[in-house]
Amino acid sequence: MQVDRLHHQSTSTMSSRINARQSFCMIAATGFLAGCSATTPPPLSANNPANSQVRAPMNTPHNVLAHDETTLAIQEELTLLKKEEVPPK
Repeated sequence: MQVDRLHHQSTSTMSSRINARQSFCMIAATGFLAGCSATTPPPLSANNPANSQVRAPMNTPHNVLAHDETTLAIQEELTLLKKEEVPPK
């Protein structure tokens, strides 16, 4: 009889620990979510770039894939070197 009693007691203790852990986690999660949803963002100054009301000039970027002066000069030099090369015999 005493063995059954100890087994029952440890099961009860284990389930109460699990219930206590679940309750704590639920309370902590609820508090965390409530804390995150209740905060309002700080006001932004008029010239702050993060302010959604600020209008910034939008210039289209230049074509970065176009050949620039350096690329064209290198291509020209390589073409000249290739023409000067003597074909192997």
